[in-house]
Amino acid sequence: MTVAEGAAATLRINQPGGYVGPWSAAETPYMVEPMNMLASRSHEAVCFVGPARTGKCLDVDTPIPTPSGWARMGDLKAGDMVFGPDGHPTEVLAAHAVKHNLPCYEVRFSDGTTLVADSEHLWGVERYYWSAPHWRYEVKSTQDLLRDLVYSERGDARARYRYRVRNAAPLATPDVELPLHPYLLGVWLGDGVSAQAAISAHKDDAAHYVEALEARGHTATVSDDGPNTVFIAVDKRARLTTHCQRGHALDEVGRCSRGYCAECLRLGHWRRKYGVDRHGEAIPEPSMFQHTFSARLRALGVLSNKHIPPQYLRAGVEQRWALLRGLMDTDGTSAAGAGSAEFTSTKPALVEGFVELARSLGLKPTVKDKKTTWEYQGLRKTGHAFRVTFPIPQGAPVFTLPRKAARRTATVDVGYRQIAAITPAPTRPVRCIQVDNESHLFLAGEGMVPTHNTMGLLDGWLSHCIVNDPGDFAVIQLTQEKAREYSKTRIDRALRHSPALHAMKSASSQHDNTHDKMLKHGMWVRIAWPTVSNLSSSDYRYVALTDYDRMPDDIDGEGSAYALGLKRTTTFLSRGMCMVESSPGRDVADPN
Repeated sequence: MTVAEGAAATLRINQPGGYVGPWSAAETPYMVEPMNMLASRSHEAVCFVGPARTGKCLDVDTPIPTPSGWARMGDLKAGDMVFGPDGHPTEVLAAHAVKHNLPCYEVRFSDGTTLVADSEHLWGVERYYWSAPHWRYEVKSTQDLLRDLVYSERGDARARYRYRVRNAAPLATPDVELPLHPYLLGVWLGDGVSAQAAISAHKDDAAHYVEALEARGHTATVSDDGPNTVFIAVDKRARLTTHCQRGHALDEVGRCSRGYCAECLRLGHWRRKYGVDRHGEAIPEPSMFQHTFSARLRALGVLSNKHIPPQYLRAGVEQRWALLRGLMDTDGTSAAGAGSAEFTSTKPALVEGFVELARSLGLKPTVKDKKTTWEYQGLRKTGHAFRVTFPIPQGAPVFTLPRKAARRTATVDVGYRQIAAITPAPTRPVRCIQVDNESHLFLAGEGMVPTHNTMGLLDGWLSHCIVNDPGDFAVIQLTQEKAREYSKTRIDRALRHSPALHAMKSASSQHDNTHDKMLKHGMWVRIAWPTVSNLSSSDYRYVALTDYDRMPDDIDGEGSAYALGLKRTTTFLSRGMCMVESSPGRDVADPN
């Protein structure tokens, strides 16, 4: 039995939020040959360097979501942070050279988002089969998807698409300090007066908004604004009689002819005339009103310019949910029993921000144009608006306004988008990156679509050895933390979810800890990191060195990690094997 065949027979992958099922050599055929070489007795070591073509290329102009905002695919470099499909930030290990003149395709998804990739780009997709289970995870190239994209045509001329991609989890960003509570900002963006710290609301909803404002330290003054609407002035200023808003005593500095503070007028005149402050006297900030609702809106740059500020789009998960609820309480709706909700606005910038906000929470928004009509002073008016619809995930409280929150919504599976079309695109510069996470996926495009990055061969080799060709095995990861992560997320899951491997577990808890696994038949698996103590003394039949291009060239003056690892296998002669796995991040010289 070859190593690839042994891996397929023994290893079952279980990635939360990703693929669950048996490992298949068909998904990564380029790994079959190097995997099988690991069982050869004609050589003592195998070096596997993932070539740039297997990184799978995207258009260099593809926007990539990052913890600080957005970056171009072409501008990413090693050490930058992007997002994995679980929503957590992941480091870019390598950013490969730009490639030209490759065949490119535009991939369009059911929510309207698109990505441009080369023909060999890998996609982690679910494929539909007629027999149960109908949806099965596979890894396909763009060219493979193109061959059988549609599995049947419907009577209404709409196609049934064979492939779908799971949506990413909400972006896992930490809470940040924000100038204005996100729910209140959402309410104002939805129903606020554009140039004022005021909100227009229905009479039945006013009490809810007033309570929300007062609970967060603001005052609310309510006045009638129509038969069924009210005007809520937030932090309405009391008329000043003794001091100006910058704190000058009016009795001491005097007033100008229009009643304003003479000192503020004098300082402002000097700055406008000469471009500098008079004798170093800077105009003080309006300290008496710097924490008011209007001052915070002005600091955010949203007065007369409604949009979602960037810091709110990368705020914490709960902060972003609060912002979305504020927007939905004011400009959103959902019919009773429906499985989706709708947000409507006439402002393109606000709609664009709402769509990004929804996607950052793992939702799947779709934007459509809408013609609007209304009457004003007896005249019928027409206009243009945007409708953003999105399925409501189970248990997601999209509304807090009582009359909207009371509506029961249907439970639907909203965790995916279908691949609707793949069309040839003009060739353009493309490149690929390698990311440091278990799933080897990263989010790409404005739609934040999980896109694939090649899987390693270590798991399959280890599984084959445990069941079919046992021998003490040392896995050397880059750092102690990486060794712990590999042990918990890869080895422990494989032992737990793969029946053939689970049968080899020792019954004693003393034989199973983070860095050492003693199996039932006596095989020892050591998960360590490159130090002299970890790469000396003990003999291993198998040694695996991962991310070798990021390891130091010399380990504490004793030589390279490869030389030390190879020495550990010499006791087993031709039956020993040292494997080096790396990406072409830098030049590595043969130590011999």
